[in-house]
Amino acid sequence: MHREDLDKLLNHRLDASGSKHRKLTNIEVYHPDRIIINQDASHQKVLNFASNDYLGLSEHKQTATLGSQPSSRLLCGNLQQHSDVEKDIADWLGYQDCLTFSTGYTANLGVLSCLAQKGDTILMDKFCHASLIDGARLSNAELKRYRHLDYTHLEELLKTCYTENTIWVVTESLFSMDGDLPDVQKLIELKQKYNFKLIVDEAHGIGVYGKYGRGWFSNFIEPSKLIDVFIFNFSKAFALQGGAVAGSHALKNFLINRCRTFIYTTATPIYQLNYIQQRLTLIKSADKEREHLKKISEQLQTDLGLKRPWSPIIPFIVGSGEKALELASLLLKNKIYCPAILPPTVREGEARLRISLNSKHLLNNIHDLAEELRGT
Repeated sequence: MHREDLDKLLNHRLDASGSKHRKLTNIEVYHPDRIIINQDASHQKVLNFASNDYLGLSEHKQTATLGSQPSSRLLCGNLQQHSDVEKDIADWLGYQDCLTFSTGYTANLGVLSCLAQKGDTILMDKFCHASLIDGARLSNAELKRYRHLDYTHLEELLKTCYTENTIWVVTESLFSMDGDLPDVQKLIELKQKYNFKLIVDEAHGIGVYGKYGRGWFSNFIEPSKLIDVFIFNFSKAFALQGGAVAGSHALKNFLINRCRTFIYTTATPIYQLNYIQQRLTLIKSADKEREHLKKISEQLQTDLGLKRPWSPIIPFIVGSGEKALELASLLLKNKIYCPAILPPTVREGEARLRISLNSKHLLNNIHDLAEELRGT
């Protein structure tokens, strides 16, 4: 097949999907609350409501030893810094041990694909992240997805599972597109009744909720007493890159020996490990930032007439992809950057603007955004 034929095939398949094509936006200068966009040879300074940098830590000055070790950790890439970082994280979250990964995606992909095996059943919230879905599909387990935050449906599925097989229930804490949160008490009750293994991805909740920023579940229970496999990443509140899995010593040993996305990848470099330790110290003491984030979230929801638990993620659902793109374009003309989220990332008819707040936003920024949205 000639390249032109391949290009034609790919363009046809993309068009056949029926969704609007995504495009990359060139960001020239980044700050948590404002950015400069380089678009069509123009440079526009705008308010930024698209970042997951919830505590604004990307602006923190860093010091680190440069260097890298081009090898996997099972060969000659394992450093004392890896063990130090993993111990610090485990102690922070109250677990026996921890294992770090190159990204949050590879953590989810690797953990689900190797833990769940033939004969097991995975029951996953319908709105879980693509990385969790992909990991479950790569496993040899049976995957069933319960309706979003519908614990009656989850229990119906639990009743159909064979008790002698291992059942894995998978959820996020803060859901990335809807900004809503699981009912922890209900999960506690179901786990006591059905004795399943609980896997939680705290990607968006870590740093934002709980004492010392230990995530949503820590508001209700010591995470290690409920969550068997605690996953999060460093690309949200930590404003870095990487992922981590906390759990028992046996879990870490199993992942080191069976998890392909850990075994067959280059180790995290030294400078990144040092950054993680620095940011962990900041997150533990970021009570003022968390309180401000809560305040502006509640204010924006009041301004927009919404009634929901506070969250740094607030979806503004408009319906069609065309309307979402038009609204995002209108906001950009008024110096507000808040890109549209289109199917298949969200369901048809639920295209939206995903408003992402961080502690650097001021109250007047929130009022400006609300005023623009109310006028649409």
